[in-house]
Amino acid sequence: MKFIYTLLLSFFAHAVFAQVNSDDWMTEHLGNITWQKTYTGFLADYHPVTIVLASDKREIAGYLMHHGDSQQHRLLGEWNDSRLFQLQERNDDDRLTGYLTGKIKDDQLDLKWISVNQDRIFEIRATTEQLIKINSKSPAAEWIAIATNPTMSISVQKIYNGLVTGFVIADESYIRFDGTCLDGTCSIWQASYLDPNGDKHKLQMHQKTSTTYKATLDNVSFGANILYTQPLQIRQVDHSTGFIDFTFPKLNSQLYGDWVDAFWHTDSTKLTEAGSLGVAPRLTYRSSGWIEIVDETSSYVSGMVTFINPNGGHREAFLLLKKEGELINPSDLLNTPEDFSKGASLALASMDAEHDETFYSWVENTGYTVLIPTGKGIVMATEFNTIYGDALRLLSVSESKTLIRKKYWKYFGW
Repeated sequence: MKFIYTLLLSFFAHAVFAQVNSDDWMTEHLGNITWQKTYTGFLADYHPVTIVLASDKREIAGYLMHHGDSQQHRLLGEWNDSRLFQLQERNDDDRLTGYLTGKIKDDQLDLKWISVNQDRIFEIRATTEQLIKINSKSPAAEWIAIATNPTMSISVQKIYNGLVTGFVIADESYIRFDGTCLDGTCSIWQASYLDPNGDKHKLQMHQKTSTTYKATLDNVSFGANILYTQPLQIRQVDHSTGFIDFTFPKLNSQLYGDWVDAFWHTDSTKLTEAGSLGVAPRLTYRSSGWIEIVDETSSYVSGMVTFINPNGGHREAFLLLKKEGELINPSDLLNTPEDFSKGASLALASMDAEHDETFYSWVENTGYTVLIPTGKGIVMATEFNTIYGDALRLLSVSESKTLIRKKYWKYFGW
């Protein structure tokens, strides 16, 4: 259950070898250049890079360029017909700065960047074609109701580079999914998810109007309506010392905006400090943050923010009452502080350890630490883990009522 920022690239076939021109440095290290490609993609999910490679079918040479600060590093290695490569990465002074190892194809790179002392390893995914861009439609978070029986709801975020992520709310469960856009406006996208029984389902969404979709679930078509839409914003800071990104829905609330800014300021300050230490090592600071909408109605928006950085992770929930303009910490909705522990215990008790004992063991140890109110009941969530992802459990409305102050029930339709 990897989070959202696993990139799904779209690539196309190209001719294998063609006579091309190269620069003087490449020519010095190679004989008759018979192959050259330029790849654009991401290191560690969000750090944009361009890689230029050329070969005479004996050796391979090229460059790795960071978009954030235009730093360029030279790459050298031997050609390998099995397409498994190890390239040395060197700076302009010919000092070894890292290694690239993995597969190189004509249309795609699947590599790992490894620091010299091997204490930092990041994946590189790149393609010779540009990633799908959301052009005429701005990135957005949508809340969609699909006319299955019973109705299935989807909270989805359409990100800039052809990635979609969100939750399926079906069979009284919240299930995370990742997917990809199929066109340049992300009006067509697809995803798959596993239900609580472990069965896989395929979902394709084709937007017909500004408020409707045609949904195809396991090859059966249904109508679908967009109930709410929120524009998405991505903040990024990017240079060779490190990089951070923060994706969040833009909600019409000053209090919410201040809350978002506080998270961003804390992390961007850490990165700025890391880059001001003189000659800082490359790629020592990596942080990713995101805010997800878990439920939305005309009365409220509920969701959670997650930040992953070198020191671990942090996650907390929020509740925005639309008409009142109030931003509430969901724990303040509880009858007593002890009710939070009750909700966590109920969530753990409802888990089934038989499907994945390792995952269950992790959830049991980390515990449920986040409470998010929704119209179907309280969603309890764990912290996010880079290996296990997270666990989401929906408590029933009757269970939820025992935890939440009665004066708030009206907002959630309980």
